[in-house]
Amino acid sequence: MTGSGPVIAPADRADVPGVIALIGRVYAEYGFVFDPPVEVPDLLAFERHYEPPRGAFFVVRQAGSIVGSVGVERLDGATAELHRLYLDAPLRGRGTGRGLVEEVLAWCRTACTGASTSARPASARCRTTRTRPASTVSSVRSDVHSASKRRCLWHGSARLT
Repeated sequence: MTGSGPVIAPADRADVPGVIALIGRVYAEYGFVFDPPVEVPDLLAFERHYEPPRGAFFVVRQAGSIVGSVGVERLDGATAELHRLYLDAPLRGRGTGRGLVEEVLAWCRTACTGASTSARPASARCRTTRTRPASTVSSVRSDVHSASKRRCLWHGSARLT
């Protein structure tokens, strides 16, 4: 993507305030209270969760702002978990979330196997092990459950084979 359109890029600790602001906007959109120390403790300890070799984080930038995010954290040598998939409302339904997930999968293929992304077909490298559509996730807070369904947030792990 070029010009002032959305661009996916690796993130670092300096991007945390922008990611927290993005998540805060999404929470506000659904009328939720957002308390970063409670809701995003992983972002407040960015290095421990998202710096290599433990994980990675990607953001979508548009016109100088962070308008999308996704993180991936390695659970063990063959499993990684996707975190913090958020998009501002205007980007939803346009393939940007899919692009973020593809970045995570590419990272997993390289970081968790040591192979390049072109070494073998994706179907041979990665199979989903714990993914659940938001509609099947039970939650004590039904308001969060409903918002998760509307935001189409995805949470799960990928086991590399």
